[in-house]
Amino acid sequence: MLLNDDSPEFGHSIQRYASDLAISCIAARTQGEFLKALSMSDFDLVCLELVHPEIEGLWALRQLALRDYLGIVLMFNESLPVYSRVAEGMARTFGIRIETVNWPLPEDRVLDLLKNAR
Repeated sequence: MLLNDDSPEFGHSIQRYASDLAISCIAARTQGEFLKALSMSDFDLVCLELVHPEIEGLWALRQLALRDYLGIVLMFNESLPVYSRVAEGMARTFGIRIETVNWPLPEDRVLDLLKNAR
């Protein structure tokens, strides 16, 4: 799993959930780290924050589309719900499977999505 990680609350939570499920996780904190990780491995799961100061979610979706990404994207949104709809529309256009989750992180839903994304 590739995770964009800029905040302790988000990144640590997702990494803990992944660890509990024995899912290997690489955390990228910048656009450069994100692109490097994409070039080094085929991820079946990418977890993104929609609004992120270093790795903006819509930019990340475009990068995945450019690489013909076939996995699942879990997009976490702490902003307005309309942003989730924009991301979902982009993902459909690019042929990317996406699940959006709004803040605060509902632990049971996140664990369920991670389990089912494998």
